[in-house]
Amino acid sequence: MSDSLDENELVAPASPPFPKTVLIAGIIWIVCGAMLFLIAALFFAVPEPGRYYMCWGLVLGAGSIYLGAQTVRGTTCAVLEFGVASILFCILSLPLSILGPLSVAGGFDVDQRANSLLAMLVWGANVFISFALLAAGVLALLGNCKYRTWRDFQAPGGGGGI
Repeated sequence: MSDSLDENELVAPASPPFPKTVLIAGIIWIVCGAMLFLIAALFFAVPEPGRYYMCWGLVLGAGSIYLGAQTVRGTTCAVLEFGVASILFCILSLPLSILGPLSVAGGFDVDQRANSLLAMLVWGANVFISFALLAAGVLALLGNCKYRTWRDFQAPGGGGGI
């Protein structure tokens, strides 16, 4: 009996599972992008002078949906950069989350109640999106190493070097 192994007898190592933290981060990016896109589209439809600033919301929302879809499918190269960008976006939107109720509290006469309600709804959505993006960024950073390992196994010629 021979102690040498034939190359045909070698079994490739099992591929590591797709990291759940990265999957959850991708789903959060899709949901937040859809919310951003929807809010920006609604405000873009309102005939006010500042509505063209909402184009940035449309771009950010569409980009977040695309990023989340690429992440969930596992076709993005790495999630480290996206996680950092998500955390930075959260930090940049925090002043809006703090100043939102202060700007609305100034006028509560009968004519401005509808506008105040709309502003508070947008403020609440902004707070939700900000903290959801923070969570997605942290999850992406936590799962970055496992995602890279998973990507290495998925690459042609991957499989742990066999």
